[in-house]
Amino acid sequence: ALGARVVERDWPGYGGQKQFAVSIAASDWVLCLDADERVSPQLRAEIEALRNSGFSGCAGWQVNRLMDYFGRFLRHGNAYPDRLIRLFDRRRGGWNGRTIHENTRVDGSVGRLQGHLLHYSYRSLDDHEARMARYADLMARAMFNEGRRGSLFSVVFNPLWRFVRGYLFRLGMLDGWRGLAFALVEAGYVR
Repeated sequence: ALGARVVERDWPGYGGQKQFAVSIAASDWVLCLDADERVSPQLRAEIEALRNSGFSGCAGWQVNRLMDYFGRFLRHGNAYPDRLIRLFDRRRGGWNGRTIHENTRVDGSVGRLQGHLLHYSYRSLDDHEARMARYADLMARAMFNEGRRGSLFSVVFNPLWRFVRGYLFRLGMLDGWRGLAFALVEAGYVR
């Protein structure tokens, strides 16, 4: 109704869907956002300034994603800074084909923006745990298809390391009970 072009297609997976969207974009420079992400005012101003200067100097730009977790943004632990290349020249980059934990790659230098991409990911603890269970299943299948196999050591050590790294070494504890809840759910995902 407002003039947007809408394209529908069958779901090929996260990476495939995002790459398809990039391939049909009308502009060479694209900003990729998920439905649960918002551009902060500072990030918007930075992107507009880059656009006005012709996006000179880099093939892509990295942004810090800031996750809202039960009403507060997590600023420590494994959740932050979650640096992602989301603004790039589609002639020089795109999404990898991974089923889950898809990411972008660019041919050329990558700059870093200071503004935040605000991530409103989980509606509840149940929602967080359910998504992690779904993502763990998808990731396990992808790893199995790549020939990787689990072991008792990895089932015990990797979740423990993920928790210790995020909660202690990367100071997730400074996010209070939210940091603890996030670290525990994340360790369960890794398991």
